[in-house]
Amino acid sequence: MHLHIVQSIDIKDGGGLGEAALNLHKSFLKKCKNKNLQEKIGIKNNIEKNISNFNSFLITTSTKSNVDYEEGIIQGKRYGPKQFFYSPELKKIASEILKNTQWVNCHGFYVWPNMWIGNEVTKRKLNLIYHPHGFFDPWILKRSKIKKYIAKILFENNNFKNVKWWRALTHKEALQIRETIGNDVDVKVIPNGINLEEIDNILLKKTEFQRNEKSNYLKFKGSKKYLNCFIGRKYKRLLFLGRLHPKKGLENLIYAWSRVFNQFKDWELVIVGPDQNGYSKKLEGIINKNLFDSRCTIYPEVSGIKKHMLISSSEIFILPSFSEGFPMSLLEAAAHSKPIIQSTECNFDDLSKSAISWVSLPNAEDLEKILISALSSSDSDLKERGEAARTLVEKSYTWATISQQYLNQF
Repeated sequence: MHLHIVQSIDIKDGGGLGEAALNLHKSFLKKCKNKNLQEKIGIKNNIEKNISNFNSFLITTSTKSNVDYEEGIIQGKRYGPKQFFYSPELKKIASEILKNTQWVNCHGFYVWPNMWIGNEVTKRKLNLIYHPHGFFDPWILKRSKIKKYIAKILFENNNFKNVKWWRALTHKEALQIRETIGNDVDVKVIPNGINLEEIDNILLKKTEFQRNEKSNYLKFKGSKKYLNCFIGRKYKRLLFLGRLHPKKGLENLIYAWSRVFNQFKDWELVIVGPDQNGYSKKLEGIINKNLFDSRCTIYPEVSGIKKHMLISSSEIFILPSFSEGFPMSLLEAAAHSKPIIQSTECNFDDLSKSAISWVSLPNAEDLEKILISALSSSDSDLKERGEAARTLVEKSYTWATISQQYLNQF
């Protein structure tokens, strides 16, 4: 049985990391159901429940405890500083699962769940697979050096020695793993995927959104702002959707937009995502200083069907990051048949090799040139690029395809 460990499945606590781990786990459930397997899980109020037909579980932390018996997802309540993701009750909840686990999949580094599961791997002689998800990228390695140094001394160095094999999202990440850990480690390149069926089912409701004036206007929790998706739009939409974090290259995007927006009076730049450590205030300051009446607006996080309607309402999706593993947001945009602008650090090489996406260096000067090229494109060119992105995802990046690549390793 496979056990997946990740710090959180909330986008505010790690972006696409949790989503990628969650979807890989779910794809295992579809591929690996074992009718003879039953797990008995005890939770803190001593209620016990038998779970059958599972060959994968996902364990994570959250602001409150939750056990989802239908999906095999165990969430333990966090205590203490958020960045440690400390949840002592996971030990109790997961004890029965670990008795039947052969393979432990650890997603991401430097947090308490890794320390705990590393001890369990050693004690129970389990097979450990590490999924770095971009954590060995040079830009990431330069950040929070003290925290990472302490974590490596306390537990990660020992975990790294016990890894059976590493999963890299790209060939570039495979090189980074070998440069960091050693040339003799076993690395397998298996990218992230997307659930097309789920997105297509959501898109069946698009017509309803287009017709319904009330649902057309997206409202944001804790904000007076609203955003129209389809009805009454004045501008074509360039959309960024993700965490508001320095690594996403948003300052470069805003500076580049400030140099081109007067040339493209029929376009707007919409930036949507959860604020990371108050970073949105800095971005708002740059906009206010450089972009008076610029058609550039920042909105809070949106999720679920509203997120997909927002992607569907855009003409171009943009991700100008300094560092990524293999971005889930680009897979979602491609699944929506959207043309994409990505930075060279987004690592979605198949999009750039096929000239499906525009690719920019992670600086304002090059991004300015790419924006001019993309925003000058005809509607037919945008449609053609978007359809090509969707075809690529259908062929190579569904979770059904990716999970089979993964399971073939066993």
